Amino acid sequence: KNATATLVLDWKNTTYDEKKSPLDEFSATDYKFIKKDCAEKFIEGFNDKSKGLKLGQGDKGDYQFLITVKNIDSFINVMGWGSRTEAKMWGTLKIVDASGDTIAEINIDEAEDGTDYVRREAFGKTFLLLGERIAKLK
Repeated sequence: KNATATLVLDWKNTTYDEKKSPLDEFSATDYKFIKKDCAEKFIEGFNDKSKGLKLGQGDKGDYQFLITVKNIDSFINVMGWGSRTEAKMWGTLKIVDASGDTIAEINIDEAEDGTDYVRREAFGKTFLLLGERIAKLK
């Protein structure tokens, strides 16, 4: 059905490489950019592939998508046209309706393939692909 949903990303307990705080790996400015970019790109990817449900940020919606980001990581991919950073993400996605009932829970085990020449922008690319994949789930 045609409906709306809001996205909430929980970064409170996120680690980088399962070892350290992302703020030990990135500057505060870069980490702030990564969190904002990941939300925007997930919404973009989801809305591009979703046929009825539209995702946005804010307070109102028929559903809420709560993504708990448990771990992020990255590495340099030297294959192809020059070296690029590939970003990875682990976490969970919980979809709840307006009454608070859980509709679905999805374990995200190593979302990857988002690459960019700029390291901090690779994470948003991974979230874009993740949003597209989630929109295609039945």
